[in-house]
Amino acid sequence: MSEAQISMTVTKHNQAPQDRMGQKTLAYHVVQIIRGTQAAQQAQQVTEFMFADSKVASLKDKDKKFMSSIVEQIGGVQAQDGDSIIDVVVSA
Repeated sequence: MSEAQISMTVTKHNQAPQDRMGQKTLAYHVVQIIRGTQAAQQAQQVTEFMFADSKVASLKDKDKKFMSSIVEQIGGVQAQDGDSIIDVVVSA
């Protein structure tokens, strides 16, 4: 990120810190550096999904696989299409 982009992010974050724009932007760029742009975009989509009270059925197949691998890592719970992802993670 350029210095101007960082400054803009900080300004926007300070205007509405409850939206956590600074943390989200930092997380995206860290994942992008370590795992690449595709992984960063996928992590961003899954994170948005997790906090939107969405259902597993609304995920694309590749995102279901990604979420399944995360759930397996934290407890091996099987997610069903009608499940809320938050419920799945909590039950793990």
